[in-house]
Amino acid sequence: MKIGDMVSWNSSGGRATGKIEHIMRTGTLGIPGSEFSIKATPDDPAVLIRIYRDGEPTETLVGHKASTLRIVSSKVNKADTYSPTSGMKAAARRALKWRYRDWETDRKSTR
Repeated sequence: MKIGDMVSWNSSGGRATGKIEHIMRTGTLGIPGSEFSIKATPDDPAVLIRIYRDGEPTETLVGHKASTLRIVSSKVNKADTYSPTSGMKAAARRALKWRYRDWETDRKSTR
């Protein structure tokens, strides 16, 4: 089990899914936005998970012991780690400027 893995667990509303954001092997994991905490051990780490609904991440973070989780996918979604290069960003800006300039020209010619 590692950061970025998609996991599922049983919840009161049925099976829930989410992506691991943090794993703690010793100490106590405090859950942001709540008063709950989970004691971590090397044999059963505490895991912070972002809940996903309909394949989309939510703002909700939950904590579980690793022993209660099932790995759904250990593949990291490339879209989550993708960052365009500065050259790609500059090319996109140029294309938008050209597109806007063409739009302005068309708009003026139809008046």
